[in-house]
Amino acid sequence: MNGTARTPIPSRGHKHWWIPLAVIGLLSATTAWAEMVTVVVDKANFRESPSTKSAILYTADRFYTVEVIERKDDWVKTRDFEGDVAWVAAHLVEPKDSVVVHVPSALIRKGPSKNTDIVFKAERGEGLAVGRRQDPWIQVTNIDGVTGWVHRDVVWAGTKE
Repeated sequence: MNGTARTPIPSRGHKHWWIPLAVIGLLSATTAWAEMVTVVVDKANFRESPSTKSAILYTADRFYTVEVIERKDDWVKTRDFEGDVAWVAAHLVEPKDSVVVHVPSALIRKGPSKNTDIVFKAERGEGLAVGRRQDPWIQVTNIDGVTGWVHRDVVWAGTKE
């Protein structure tokens, strides 16, 4: 050394400041929401395999929403709110914000509160288009065009991957 003393820079315990950020980034990337698509026609057939000659497993109405598992040519492999896996023609679904009732019957209310009047009841498996959200309430519209509010706990909008 040349005789000059070095004064160490004090560490305040921040030399590994990047670790929490890296962990948050990693967790965010691994808990991304699955891609969702919604039936955009009056009725859509969900099939056993990606072919119009394949057996129909179930038929769903407009606003029914499903998770995308895979895409193959003009077909989409999906999983619904009950975990059923089926193929649907890609032109019958689009990425739109909708939910599916997962309880036997959901009360759709006039406003975002349990204290408002009931506008209609939606049955299990019924798809509803989403208007806006006012946590924990979701404004929805049914296939008849009737709008109201539903509590998020009684509907399904997909799962985390």
